Amino acid sequence: MAGPNGNDVFWQDRAARDNSDYNGSGSNACFYDERVERRQRFSSIKAYILFIAICLFLIFITSCVLAGDIKLRRGNSVEVPYDRVNGVAYVYDSNNKIYAVGIDALSQLKGDNVVLYYTGDNIASAKPVTVVWFYVVMYMAWIAILIFLIFAAWKKFHGSHHAVEHTGKSRFDD
Repeated sequence: MAGPNGNDVFWQDRAARDNSDYNGSGSNACFYDERVERRQRFSSIKAYILFIAICLFLIFITSCVLAGDIKLRRGNSVEVPYDRVNGVAYVYDSNNKIYAVGIDALSQLKGDNVVLYYTGDNIASAKPVTVVWFYVVMYMAWIAILIFLIFAAWKKFHGSHHAVEHTGKSRFDD
């Protein structure tokens, strides 16, 4: 290909630059693809999305356990003494059969007694319910962690659109 003034070297060099495969040379070398950038942003917050899903799952599990405790509280209850050393309360049914129930630190205690709940007439299924403040603390913790994760993912996804960060007072500031 010869140019208007017969300079083949210029046009050969231009064709070589246009057809080169390294970034920053040739035509359309700086093409901006918004889909590629969006894909890169989503890949940078994959861990946050995973932790947000885990946090939502833990909130769901806490809600299921609380619903089970609320259902159990609607049933029958019996207040029995418990052994602090072994952490066990003993329950007697109508046939004088003894049932041992394990008591943990989050059980609803009343002095030296513990309240056990059961549904129907089966006292063998009696068990203590967890104190209410435990669920309040758990919900507050999961929601605080969830808010932090959402905020961190949002900041990482949207980022800063400033080319230069202002780090101090310049001579043009008053």
